Amino acid sequence: NLIFLCLLVAAFPLQAQELAGDIRLSVDFSNIPMDSAMAVISSHTGLQFAYSSDRIDTSVPITLHAKDEPLTLILQKLAAAAQCHYMIRRSRILLLPGPAKPVKPGKTYYVLSGFIREQSSGMIGATLTIDGASEGTVTNAYGYYSLPLATGNHHLTVSYIGYKSVEIPFDLSQNLISS
Repeated sequence: NLIFLCLLVAAFPLQAQELAGDIRLSVDFSNIPMDSAMAVISSHTGLQFAYSSDRIDTSVPITLHAKDEPLTLILQKLAAAAQCHYMIRRSRILLLPGPAKPVKPGKTYYVLSGFIREQSSGMIGATLTIDGASEGTVTNAYGYYSLPLATGNHHLTVSYIGYKSVEIPFDLSQNLISS
């Protein structure tokens, strides 16, 4: 069973999304499956893709020709073809369903953080997404995650390959520590 532990929520002003703007690539994809294009991008950048296979169809054919273009532009084109959007977090490219939604300035943000574990081991690469929003993250080598969110009601979906996804509704309106 997938165990979800929410450890800390703290007030946090949202910083600009970390981008891999310095990485430039040349690619020549002609009608290849998206997962093959993702493998090529991963091998050239060292960044790994993370997504929920029941929400993102990586079998869609991709035709994309780019010469020495920024990774961010290539990812925008790739995501548009799959009707999704992306975020770069640490060494992961998160693919999330639907179009990206802009962050609204002036809102209060919190950080939802914790661990995803099975028994006593952290689950590396578990994906956490907020339904209907562009927020999401992936657990690190210890099963730890950190996700900035605006105040309000949210539905967190935790997914991991080979496990049933878990949806957790919650209201984020104050700092709290929970286990």
